[in-house]
Amino acid sequence: MSKFKLFAANAAMESELTNEAKIQVLGFLKEASDAQVKSFIMDGKISVLDEQAEQIVNDRFEAIHREAVEQEIMNESVGGSLLGIAISPAGWLIYRGVRRAFDGCTKKCGTLKLDNIKRQNCMTACKIEKLNKELGLLSKSMAACKDDGCKAKAAKAISKQKVKISQAKAKLAKIQHKGGSYKKVKK
Repeated sequence: MSKFKLFAANAAMESELTNEAKIQVLGFLKEASDAQVKSFIMDGKISVLDEQAEQIVNDRFEAIHREAVEQEIMNESVGGSLLGIAISPAGWLIYRGVRRAFDGCTKKCGTLKLDNIKRQNCMTACKIEKLNKELGLLSKSMAACKDDGCKAKAAKAISKQKVKISQAKAKLAKIQHKGGSYKKVKK
């Protein structure tokens, strides 16, 4: 199975398609040419292609790939996901699958989406939400402390948490300045 078929099959399995539709897509992918799979990856639909159309799809795919790599190099707005896909598509899928299992933000912001500005914005906003929840728990634990040593440790942890939140908000502002806007976070 080619790396493109593996990527497309995983994307189909992670999609919100019905089980019957997923089975049909997997059947198509099993018999599809690389150009048909690339077309499916780019457009999200099954296509029957003649030789001329296959060449157009291959050229379009290469242009998109080249543009994405250039964008990553020029302004780092597409993170390491393209590099991961280029080096080892199967490894990238496994990595994202593990991240999805243990990180709610990865699941919320798209397991298989490229790490573009919109996804970075979503991931950072989600991280800020998590940090704020942790800050609330730390504040409750500080209120429950009886002795001064416990309160001092809790105050130190709260201070560190506030620094993390400030850093995440600065990162979010930088991402939004680049042009991504997923969700505004309350200050």
